[in-house]
Amino acid sequence: MSFTNVVRNTGTGTDTFNITLGSNNYPSGTTFQLFKSDGVTPLTDTNGDGKPDTGPLAAGASYSVIVKATLPPNATNTNAPFIISKTATSVFDPTKSATTSDTLSAIAAATLDLTQNAALGGTGVQGTGPGTTTPLAANATNPGTTTAFSLFANNTGPSPDNYNLTVSNLPAGWTVSFQTPGAGGTCSPASGTVITNTGNVANGTAVQYCAVVAVPAGYAAGTSNLTFTAASPNSGATDFVADAVTVNAVRSITITPNGTGQTYPGGSMVYSHTLTNTGNVTEGNGTVSSTALAAANNQSGWTSTLYYDANNNGVLDATDPQITGNLNTVAGLSGGLAPGQSITVFDKVIAPSGAQPGNVNQTTVTVATTNGSYTTTAPTPAVATDTTTVIAGNVTLTKAQALDAACTGPTGATTYGTATLSAKPGQCVLYQVTATNVGSANATSVVVSDATPTYTTLSTAPATTAGTIAAGAPAVGGTGTISANVGTLAPGQSSVLTFGVKVNQ
Repeated sequence: MSFTNVVRNTGTGTDTFNITLGSNNYPSGTTFQLFKSDGVTPLTDTNGDGKPDTGPLAAGASYSVIVKATLPPNATNTNAPFIISKTATSVFDPTKSATTSDTLSAIAAATLDLTQNAALGGTGVQGTGPGTTTPLAANATNPGTTTAFSLFANNTGPSPDNYNLTVSNLPAGWTVSFQTPGAGGTCSPASGTVITNTGNVANGTAVQYCAVVAVPAGYAAGTSNLTFTAASPNSGATDFVADAVTVNAVRSITITPNGTGQTYPGGSMVYSHTLTNTGNVTEGNGTVSSTALAAANNQSGWTSTLYYDANNNGVLDATDPQITGNLNTVAGLSGGLAPGQSITVFDKVIAPSGAQPGNVNQTTVTVATTNGSYTTTAPTPAVATDTTTVIAGNVTLTKAQALDAACTGPTGATTYGTATLSAKPGQCVLYQVTATNVGSANATSVVVSDATPTYTTLSTAPATTAGTIAAGAPAVGGTGTISANVGTLAPGQSSVLTFGVKVNQ
C-alpha cells in the first residue's frame, strides 16, 4: 500500500526538505520506499547530503511525497493499527521540521480461490468461493489411460503469492501429475511440463494448470473422488476443489492359443487353452453375467469334451471337472472369473475308429458371455481352434518353440510352447519336436524329420533323446533337413528332437 504526504514551504525563501522515516510497528519484514509525486520515480538526494529530498521548493510551494510499504506474505493483524512517522526537515534551517504519521488500520488477509475450467469471471468457471467436497465434474476414462482437469489458482489477496499443488484421496496405483497447459490453454493433452508449484501469481490475477490423472491398467470399474489443493507456503492461503474420475467397465475375454495335433483312428488328443478375463469387471458368476463354453467339430463322428484344470497342474486328471455350459456351474468356478483371472481349459478331441489317415478335423471352442445384471455391452465371443490330423500309425507328432533372443541355446529354464511368437532379425528360435507312441504295441523304424525354415540358418546343433541324428544334417550356419533315426518306441515312449535357428539379418 502507499501513503501520500504534502510538503509545503511555509518560509520566505526557496528551500529543500530532507525526508526521513521514523520508527514503526509494522510486521517484521515490511519494506518501505520513498517516491516522487508521480509514484513511480524513487525520491533521490538532490543536494549530496546523503538524504532523499524534495528538491528546491519556492516559498509557498508544495510537493507530494509518497511512501510505499510492502508487507511480507505472512503478515497478520497483530499489533494493528500500524503506524510509521515521516519527517520533512529544512536543509536551509535544520531546526525547522514537520512530522506526520501514516496509519494502516488492518491488513487484508492473503486469499486464494481455486476454480475449474476458467479463472474468476470467465465463461464456464466452476468452484468459486470456499472449496466443497462435492465433485465439480466427473471425467470418464478407461483403465490404462489418463484424464485431465483444468484448474485455475486465483490470487484474491492483496499481495503476490505462490502455491504448492497437491492431491488427496488418490486410489492405490493411481498417479497425478500437475502440468502446464498445452497450446491454447488445453489440458487434453497438457504440455507435459510437470510442476509442483504455480510460481509467482500477482494479486488480482490467476494461473492455469492441469491435473493429469493416470489410471492403471486393469483397474476395476467405479468412481473415485479426488481433492486438488493449492496452498501458499508463505501466506498460508489455501483452497481446494473436488472432482470425480469414473473408470469405465471394460469387458473382454480371451482363449488362447489355437492347437494343432495328430491322432490315430479311435485315438485322442488333448489341447490346453488359457481362458482369461482381460476386462476390469467380474464375468460369468451367473448373476452379473453368464459365460458359457462349447466345442463343435466340423467332421462327423468326432467328439470334443472340455475340462477345467482344477488343480492347475497343466495335466488333464481324472478329477478335473467337465465343463458342459456356464462356468459358474463348474466346481470351483461359482464366482466366475475376476478381472485379470486366468484358468486352464482342456479340449479332449477323440477321432472315430473309422477315421481315415489324412482326415483333418477342426474343433472350434467358443466362449460366449450374456448379460445378467450388467447393462454394458457383453464381450465379443472368444474363439480358439484345434486342428487334429489322423495318421496311419500310432505315433503322434507335436512341435513346440521358444524364443532365444540372445542365441545362447537351450537351458534348463527354457520353456517351449505352441503359441505364436515373433523373432526379430538376428534373434534365434528353439524348436522341440516330440514323437510319442500312443499305441499299445512297439512302433518300429521311427524317423523324425524337420527342416530349417526359410530365411533362417541353423544356430543350435540338433539333438535327440532317442536314437541318433542322421547323417547329412546341416552344420551350424547352414540350412537343410534335420532327421533323427529314433528306431523303436515302446508304448507310451516319446522321443524329442531339438534344434535352433537364427533369423537372417
